[in-house]
Amino acid sequence: NTLSTNAAIRTANPVPPGEEVSATNTRAQQDLDRILRQARQQTPTDHPLSKPLRISYGHLVVAAVVVLGVVAAGVFQPWSNTGRGGGAAYAATPPALTFPQQPGPPAAKALHQLATHVRALPRQSIPDVIYIKTQGWYLNFRDAGASGRSGIEGTTTEEWISRGSEVTSRTGGIVDQGSSTVMWPNTTFSSDPTTLCNQLSQGHPIEKIGVPELFVAIGDLYREANPDPGVRAAILDLLSREKRVTTDGTMTDRVGRQGVGFSVNTAYSGLPERLTLIFDQQSGALLDSEEMLTKTAGALNVQIPAVTAYTTFLQTDSATPPPIPSQ
Repeated sequence: NTLSTNAAIRTANPVPPGEEVSATNTRAQQDLDRILRQARQQTPTDHPLSKPLRISYGHLVVAAVVVLGVVAAGVFQPWSNTGRGGGAAYAATPPALTFPQQPGPPAAKALHQLATHVRALPRQSIPDVIYIKTQGWYLNFRDAGASGRSGIEGTTTEEWISRGSEVTSRTGGIVDQGSSTVMWPNTTFSSDPTTLCNQLSQGHPIEKIGVPELFVAIGDLYREANPDPGVRAAILDLLSREKRVTTDGTMTDRVGRQGVGFSVNTAYSGLPERLTLIFDQQSGALLDSEEMLTKTAGALNVQIPAVTAYTTFLQTDSATPPPIPSQ
């Protein structure tokens, strides 16, 4: 965890400190997000390599990008010339995090040990308002024409979620109150792994799709809750049951924090990809969630390996009253 390593990671971070996407692009993205939320509950097809078209708090999955590219007229996606293949152009994507050269060992033992440590931590009270701050990038169409900003510039989102599941959010300086909804309203998440899995399955077809959907559901849980040590341990126990999950060892996330990474290789989106979760080794809290195409991009014009989405969890705690929406 040297200063040079952290500096390198922060340099690679697509979101410069204090910078946001333009207000115009943010409004367009919020409108698109609201439309796509209705697709969350869709039943996936029986094809083993497919997953439902859905949005998870601003996360546009690869399949959604392909479908929506036609209707996203007027929004510009910048391209980067790589020089490979005679100057072929590829969509700009964030740099990949550093992974072990060889696939890691099964993660069950490491996850179980971390869960045991986390379960012994002091319990915490549930505040009246939870404050969640995330920084993310999702393969999407971004307005770079007017601002001249990079196509890999991400978005910082703040959310205030009340005990009654009322949401106030702020993205790009724009405050939105009342239009966002949580996936599990008025839910107290269980510290029992089996019960927790049943809760997560409300809105996520984990039984049908398997461990890749569990990875997505865990990320969504952290987008609307500040799980106490019991719940964090149950999350780790759930992952430890999955034989396909491998450990990546110590990793550094996109803001220079060290944690332990766990991954699964899958093709549930229709393309081979690697899903990764990075957890803090002391608290067991989720630090970062990553999705990366590994072998082929299909019809997507990105260079392999290609990060298609990441969410970095910057802060999750109680907060002062949320801001007042702009008039």
